[in-house]
Amino acid sequence: MNLTPEEQIKSVGVHPDVPFSEYLEWDAPSSHDLALIRKSPAHYAEAKLNPVEPTAAMRLGSACHAIVLEGGPSMTHHSVAVSPKFDRRTKIGKAGYAAFQAESGGRTVITEAEYETIRSMAQAVTASTAGSFVLAGAPNREHSCLWEGPGGVICRGRPDAYGPNLVVDLKTCADASPGEFGRTAARYGYLTQAAWYLDGLQSAGIVGPNAVFCFLAVEKTPPFGVAVYAMTEEHLEAGRKLYRPALATYVECRESGQWPSYEGSSTVQHLELPKWALAI
Repeated sequence: MNLTPEEQIKSVGVHPDVPFSEYLEWDAPSSHDLALIRKSPAHYAEAKLNPVEPTAAMRLGSACHAIVLEGGPSMTHHSVAVSPKFDRRTKIGKAGYAAFQAESGGRTVITEAEYETIRSMAQAVTASTAGSFVLAGAPNREHSCLWEGPGGVICRGRPDAYGPNLVVDLKTCADASPGEFGRTAARYGYLTQAAWYLDGLQSAGIVGPNAVFCFLAVEKTPPFGVAVYAMTEEHLEAGRKLYRPALATYVECRESGQWPSYEGSSTVQHLELPKWALAI
């Protein structure tokens, strides 16, 4: 959706019926875009020109979101296709799987084993008191949203689930325990994502001024542990300190048409080593 700035401002708000593929074409920065910008503007520009093919882990994550958030443990979802068993070591099996993919109509294709895993994850979420509670308070699922961010930049986001006072992001993980999930959140920029969504949805009036952001974490292996973590104001402020400079860099690069690589790439620098590397 390539709109003029005036058209974008008029479009600020919720667009519940926009397909994910169309949402990805919106000419507005997202949390994922800013994560790439933080690495370097060149990495963002490359990803826009040559999007990567979804990995097996990415496919599983997409299918899990669809089934947990929309279908529940007893059913699949219109965006997921469960493939029959094919022996892809053989020519016939490879051809059969390729034909099934072609007939899937763009749906995320998963195996029967992957579906059983996701179904078990969905059952674990349903059985979790905290998981069921936050999803009940966030009945709106995967709606595409636009808002006016800092400096008047039109931004985009597609929250997993939200309600008047709650935003929920579903995360599949290896370990949902407090310490390990906290390390995962720090490593992969989850606090930045939380601040981005909550600030944006509040600014557009999509959620209330006192809304809370929660991560709903579910493990990908038995016993499919589930935990819910609410972000504090300290967490959100840390996220803002990361996304706001990245958004400013995005605006500068867009205006100049220049998407440089790593900061300082034009000069010789001293190598940055972790503290433990020199503790000898």
